[in-house]
Amino acid sequence: MEHQQHPRQRVARIRVEAYLAQYARQKFDMDPKTGGILIPSSFNLYHCVWHLMAKWPLERWHIGVSRPVDPPEGNLLIHLPDRRSPESGLRKNPLYWNYISPRNARVINRELKRLFDWEFHHYVENVMEYSPSVTKKEAVARFARKYTLGIDAEDALLKNFQRHERKIRIFLGLKKRKSAWLQPTSLSCQIPPLLRLPDGVGDGSDLCRCEHPLARLVSEGLQLLGETREMDDPEP
Repeated sequence: MEHQQHPRQRVARIRVEAYLAQYARQKFDMDPKTGGILIPSSFNLYHCVWHLMAKWPLERWHIGVSRPVDPPEGNLLIHLPDRRSPESGLRKNPLYWNYISPRNARVINRELKRLFDWEFHHYVENVMEYSPSVTKKEAVARFARKYTLGIDAEDALLKNFQRHERKIRIFLGLKKRKSAWLQPTSLSCQIPPLLRLPDGVGDGSDLCRCEHPLARLVSEGLQLLGETREMDDPEP
């Protein structure tokens, strides 16, 4: 039987999550000839796709006969990059290195999601910072309209941003704690009580410093240091 050649084309079709495919089609330009998205070389996604490009594999179809595997189905068409490796000088001709396996497509899906989350979180944070009157839900809706993700995606995006805020609070140690005398909006909410100095007699921070054993030890050490300095100073 006649040996079938692999398809010579500079595009690869992969399957990613639906909202990521819509985001990629809106963010990147389209090649007029191939119809695939053009990823700029300044993006990590560009180099990720280049490293995952492979030659079209063959499968044993009959005794002594091999044929190319069936093209993978997908919802995103990528215009494959054409570059040389700076280390080895290897050039992957996209006419021959134009196969991306479903397993490698999942790697591209993760990289595309990382890019999406980074832009989404920074977009909402900047909108809320420079436009205090805009609520979190409105900022999320603006991002959804920017990339035409649809109204159904707004609730999922809002939960995504709430999870991001929770991770940031945990990483910075800004978890909310209830206190009888500390106001939740004061700066003392973000600074440990041990590092706060008393503002005056009867301040609540005195109580906090005295109740904590480590605070009492630090206070006694400071008093001892002050007494030592008074003994060392010569009398006038």
